[in-house]
Amino acid sequence: MFKMVIATAFAVALAYLVNQYMIKFIGEKSIIFIAPIIEEMAKTMPIHYMNGHIFYVHLLFGVVEGIYDWCNSDKNTGKFAGVMSVASHAAFGGITQSIYSATSMVWYALIAGILVHMLWNYFILEIL
Repeated sequence: MFKMVIATAFAVALAYLVNQYMIKFIGEKSIIFIAPIIEEMAKTMPIHYMNGHIFYVHLLFGVVEGIYDWCNSDKNTGKFAGVMSVASHAAFGGITQSIYSATSMVWYALIAGILVHMLWNYFILEIL
């Protein structure tokens, strides 16, 4: 449990700081192409090297992001954004954990998580 909390705190802090910088200097496209790389690496690699369970860090990260979205979005979209943050990060974690469990190859799992996260962000920002 302690490993999961430490890994999640690291991932949340890193993702928040890097994403804010990228959005400021690169723009909204960084949410599609850069944020998924930073977030998936930050969620997956530390807990992998701590021999922890990847899925739970993704889920807890989603809860933290969901609370942030809920509190920082307007009333019309805040609740939806919060719930979708939890659900999407749980899905990314489920995919990453499943591929890692099936292959024992963390890089395959990480790449899959990144690609699905990019597709999700593209759908949310460009299609919806």
